[in-house]
Amino acid sequence: MGEQAKQHSDAMETLQFLAGSQVRVQLLSELQDRQADARTLVERLDVPHSTVQRNLNKLEDRGWVGVTLDRSYYATPVGEMVLDALDGLLGTVQSLDGLADFVDCVPFDLFGFDIEDLSDADVVVADEQTPSAPLNAFVGHLDGASGFTLLAPHWNPAYREIVERQLPDSGRDGPAEAEVITETSQKTLLTNGSVGTLTDLLDEPGLTVRLSESSLPVGVGYVGDSVALAGYREGNLHALAVTDADAVLTWTERYLAAIRENAVTFQPQVV
Repeated sequence: MGEQAKQHSDAMETLQFLAGSQVRVQLLSELQDRQADARTLVERLDVPHSTVQRNLNKLEDRGWVGVTLDRSYYATPVGEMVLDALDGLLGTVQSLDGLADFVDCVPFDLFGFDIEDLSDADVVVADEQTPSAPLNAFVGHLDGASGFTLLAPHWNPAYREIVERQLPDSGRDGPAEAEVITETSQKTLLTNGSVGTLTDLLDEPGLTVRLSESSLPVGVGYVGDSVALAGYREGNLHALAVTDADAVLTWTERYLAAIRENAVTFQPQVV
């Protein structure tokens, strides 16, 4: 067995040991930074004395729990490290579980980063009760931005109002530097009335509108030190993940640069 495989095997055995009894994790938590005898632990956990003692013995055998001469138990440094690592693992698993709906509606192999890089992302998903939740979250993400890049695979006429809200009004010094990139689908734009909303945006100071000649499988809202990644279903914004993770920001910068290379300046008279 290779070294990495052995490490994975050891880690799995450790997780199986902890999962074998919820009392083991509870005992480690109770004994972190303080001592207690078995009777006190029985009262705190409200479980039989035999269960507490049996699991204390198992934890002591592993070196995660120590015992004093007066039979008070305490978590050893190794035991505290195990508990901290477990807390981190459970937090990561919980975060990744929340990403399931987002990953389900984006081509994740497009991203040049690991899913763990989204573990701290704020994820909002549309449902029957709140179908506009991702869009509202995206508006909040852009709100007050002095500049942004909006990559919209499916241009919605309502986006015009969203973009205009973020562009400079009274109280700002000079125009914002902002850009909108959407797919080159002139026929669709002309037939569904969206072309007018794009044309109106051309009059906004500091705003560049481009059309991408390649398909855009994911939406992007790039604002300063954070980015919103958007997944679509049937042309509707379905899930949004907002993060400031360095790996995601680096990928976003490169992705947007590549899209710009294949984008053309929007010309509404072209059909």
